[in-house]
Amino acid sequence: MTLLSRAARAFALVLAPLVMVQPLLAGQAAQAPQDAAPAAPQVPSPTALQADGEVPWLYRGSDVPVDDKWLFGEMDNGLRYAVRSNGVPPRQVSIRVRVDAGSLHEEDAEQGFAHLLEHLLFRESKYLGKAEAIGAW
Repeated sequence: MTLLSRAARAFALVLAPLVMVQPLLAGQAAQAPQDAAPAAPQVPSPTALQADGEVPWLYRGSDVPVDDKWLFGEMDNGLRYAVRSNGVPPRQVSIRVRVDAGSLHEEDAEQGFAHLLEHLLFRESKYLGKAEAIGAW
């Protein structure tokens, strides 16, 4: 038996079940209702994450009026977040991340790390061209 005939037999063993299953799958697809609209996702109603009278973390120490459309919270590990529903664009999500770190937070032994990260994340390097660094991360 040659290598070519072995390959042909192996291919036939794989192809035969696929050929037999294909009409069954096509029949199931044909039976699916064409006019059925997808069900609207169930979205839970937002609720306040702060206790009554508690000022959200963003507004502490500020005279800016609280915007009730935003929901604020803080996780056990200290991560703070703010969430707001926005229907434009529909069925999409936008995430923004802010890190409270930088050269003002550096100790003497850490001087320069924030500046190095700035160059690595937002500027070109020896290996990445201009504006390519963010996409690479």
